[in-house]
Amino acid sequence: MATHFLHLEVPADFVTPSLLHNPTPETCVNVIIAGVAAVECANKNIAESTNETLVEQLNAKHEADMTRVKKDAATEYTRIQKDCERLKADLLTTQSLRNESETRLSQAVADARRRAEEDAEERIRKSQAMVKEALEARQSAEAKMNAYRDQVLEEQKRSTEAILAAKEEERNRAEDKLTLERKRQDKIIEEKNLEIQRLKGLSTSSSLKGGAFEDSINSCITSAFGNARKFNFLPKKTESGDHVFEWEDFRIMVEDKDKKEITNEDIKKATRDLTIHSECDLLLFISANTHIPNHKRPGDIDFDTIDKRPVIFISNFNDRDNKVGFLQSLQPIMRILIELTKKAADSPDTMRSKLETKIRTITNHFQHNENIIRTMVNNAKAAERNITTSLKSMMLDIENVQSTFKNSLQAMLKEDGIMASPPEEEAVDETPSSTEVSVTTTITQAPIKKSVPKKKPAQTESQIMA
Repeated sequence: MATHFLHLEVPADFVTPSLLHNPTPETCVNVIIAGVAAVECANKNIAESTNETLVEQLNAKHEADMTRVKKDAATEYTRIQKDCERLKADLLTTQSLRNESETRLSQAVADARRRAEEDAEERIRKSQAMVKEALEARQSAEAKMNAYRDQVLEEQKRSTEAILAAKEEERNRAEDKLTLERKRQDKIIEEKNLEIQRLKGLSTSSSLKGGAFEDSINSCITSAFGNARKFNFLPKKTESGDHVFEWEDFRIMVEDKDKKEITNEDIKKATRDLTIHSECDLLLFISANTHIPNHKRPGDIDFDTIDKRPVIFISNFNDRDNKVGFLQSLQPIMRILIELTKKAADSPDTMRSKLETKIRTITNHFQHNENIIRTMVNNAKAAERNITTSLKSMMLDIENVQSTFKNSLQAMLKEDGIMASPPEEEAVDETPSSTEVSVTTTITQAPIKKSVPKKKPAQTESQIMA
């Protein structure tokens, strides 16, 4: 009979039964068939036993779950009953509050209606009282008006007599004012002539002319910078510019030139003076009536640096109406330039490049500001001319009204027979009246012309720049 091998794996600790020691193929088959049958029977018994156990466990778990659910349902039922009782109590409380609110609302409506009726009655009583007072006031006013009319008639009578008496006095006073005004005008003309003669004398001498310009610059500096917490002129030294003064914490050198042409030598001299005097923080180079070479800029002002310190070049200084106001407008720029140059002096080239950029920016801003101020000054001049014209027109209107009033008053008095009107007196009255008008016009026009000097717009510019 043919056979084949069956390979079975067993644990390492398995002990081979003696039956399987050199068994025959039939023995092996019997052992395997019997073993398989025994194992299947055992597995079947174990499965049946396991199923019964699981059924018992599931039944026990189901009974426990049912017991727990019944207990939870009873607890929830109790809680719901308590909530229902609480809600019933809240409902009763809400109904009670609603009834109470409706009661208070009804009471408030009744009180408001009662107060409104009382207020209406009170307003009616007050209105009646006000009407009564108005009627009484009207009667009182009519009585006062009648008394005032009588008083006015009496005052008109007295004023007519006073006018006639004051007319001669007013005429004399006007003549005195005219005399004083003529003397004042003569004095002004005399002073102007002396000034013209002095200027003619200055124009013949360049040294005197330069000295006069230095004195003028000295006065402008004092007026512009003299209000600072620290200000004083320093003694003049050789090669130190025309003026050196202390202003706040800075020392300023000023070079002024009143020449027909500024040369490069003049600029070199100022550069040398500033270089020698290292204690000075800034140089002001001022030209009276000409441009400065290499520094001709819009607005007649230019900013530069010499020896790592700022320099401000000002051309055509005499063309500025308000020189003091212009110098005052430079003060914040002078502070900024001094501080920037001091920082740049201790910094690398990049900082000096930034300084040049800032100086160009400051120049542009200053020129823009000058243009704005120039426009505003022109507008101020135009407004002042309009005001002057309006004032003249108003003064003429006032004179016409006064003349008309006097004529009307005289005509009314003549109609009532209060004042006699012989032809001789009318002729005498008319002449002083016209003289009075012309005198008043002269006195009024003189101050108006005086109030528009050539430098008045510059004062407006100073106020704007300040």
